[in-house]
Amino acid sequence: METIGGHHWIARRVPDDCYVTNPNQLGIDHFEFNNPDDYMCSSDLRDFIDDNNLDLTYSNEHFNPRYAFGSQRDKDRHYNTPRAWAMQRFLNPEIKQDPRSFFIPWAQKPYRKITVEDVKYVLSNHYQDTEFDPYGPEGDAVSQRTFRTIGINRTSQTAILQLRPDQPHDTTGIQWLAYGSMPFGTMVPFFTQISTTPEYFANTGENVSTDSFYWANRLIAAIADPHFHQHEGDIEAYVEKTMAAGHARIKRVDCALANGESVDFDAENQAMSDYIQEETQKLLNKVLFDASNLMTNRFSVSD
Repeated sequence: METIGGHHWIARRVPDDCYVTNPNQLGIDHFEFNNPDDYMCSSDLRDFIDDNNLDLTYSNEHFNPRYAFGSQRDKDRHYNTPRAWAMQRFLNPEIKQDPRSFFIPWAQKPYRKITVEDVKYVLSNHYQDTEFDPYGPEGDAVSQRTFRTIGINRTSQTAILQLRPDQPHDTTGIQWLAYGSMPFGTMVPFFTQISTTPEYFANTGENVSTDSFYWANRLIAAIADPHFHQHEGDIEAYVEKTMAAGHARIKRVDCALANGESVDFDAENQAMSDYIQEETQKLLNKVLFDASNLMTNRFSVSD
């Protein structure tokens, strides 16, 4: 659903075999007023469009909300459309598109089913293997700052809401959480039928502390960023290891429930949090040590 001003709204059902790319601009590009099963809108929207001559499509075409209500600003070509392009470039590599195009589809059918890891990768994207990657070797100082990355420094919190209709009610919903800049962190799964959240994730004070998952991730990102490629391998190994552990814990709980065993979901989440805290501390230790050896005032002759 998208709001379009003046208390008007418009919505389109996402096809079951599709994903949506929707950066900070109106994205729906096709609408059928006579198909209420897949399209909905505010009751007076049609009159609003007619009264204000907002339908910019030709008579033989379906209404395109993007033409009527969307933006086509120069800023969009640097801030928004490149992110849609990057997501679809990964999920549909067979489709060639322009990162500055205003005609990138709102929804696409991926070339295969999408995993949690795929979503994590997309939300961490910084235009890898292109001249637009601020960490990459292919571009220059201009091209590397042309587009706003998806995995940006100011990200505070990211969530993936995974629904599993083939599982019991108590474990149908899994919430994967990440804090901080996505290229430097991992996604952590939590069961949602709970009464408490582990302290490591629940409370982020104003003062920097490694007892907080948020601040630990912020520290890792700030330390690793200037020497991205020197730390990239350690971060990738951390992400792979921790997300694999998350899947393994979910699987163990699924098996326990299938066998009629009782499960304490708060305790399971706490155990996951404790494991993540230990692994995140190890990564911070490694990144800090390696970055210290790369400081500008280093000298090769031992003192």
